[in-house]
Amino acid sequence: MPSSPLAAAAAGTAAPSPPASDVYAIGRPFVAKAVLHLAGNKTFTITAAPFDALHPYVGEITLNGQPLEQPFVHHRDLVAGGELHFRMVAVPPGAATRGAPAR
Repeated sequence: MPSSPLAAAAAGTAAPSPPASDVYAIGRPFVAKAVLHLAGNKTFTITAAPFDALHPYVGEITLNGQPLEQPFVHHRDLVAGGELHFRMVAVPPGAATRGAPAR
């Protein structure tokens, strides 16, 4: 397996799902920024902001500035280079509409 997906998994953002497939399930990031250096002088950057204890939930994920509609990316998305950005929020998405109290 190429090192770029392994680095993404180490950053806590992606893991193969199902195993040995080209689809990576996305979870909550564990770091504010990770840069994967790829072949052909490409980079794939993973960012999360604000990245602090007051914003523990993922509000939105964008891939190259476009909203990601599903919680996964394909291997081709990683190796093409670009940016995966997590907009972190204080309240779980949809909590206000469910009547859940804010933390």
